[in-house]
Amino acid sequence: MERGGNGILVSVFGSAACSYDDGTPSRCNLHGVWDTEIIAHRRHSDRQYLADLERQIKQRGWDIVETGSPAQWAMESHALAKAALLPAEGVVDEAYFRAQIAVVDERLALGGLRLAAWLNRSLASTPPAR
Repeated sequence: MERGGNGILVSVFGSAACSYDDGTPSRCNLHGVWDTEIIAHRRHSDRQYLADLERQIKQRGWDIVETGSPAQWAMESHALAKAALLPAEGVVDEAYFRAQIAVVDERLALGGLRLAAWLNRSLASTPPAR
């Protein structure tokens, strides 16, 4: 996927200019859209976004979903990435945002649940004897 989407330059809500976390300007790329821009476009504080994800987890019963394996999670993400792929110089607009924000929310919520389940299982087991 072109280095995880880093090589796919796009315009985001009318601008081709984005920036790194430290403020250094850069061209917008599809990877950055998924890491930052789509979430930022919601205009929620971290606390609001967390509350929204927790509500979705409860409403959708994700807290009781079998966690699966990392290989299964990777295949899920791969299929979703193929469906969300844009061509070089593609456009991230309101329609793309509306089509993908639910996917972003689901991946974040399930990622947190899966990590928590994995940590709980790992920490509950007895460490190997030395």
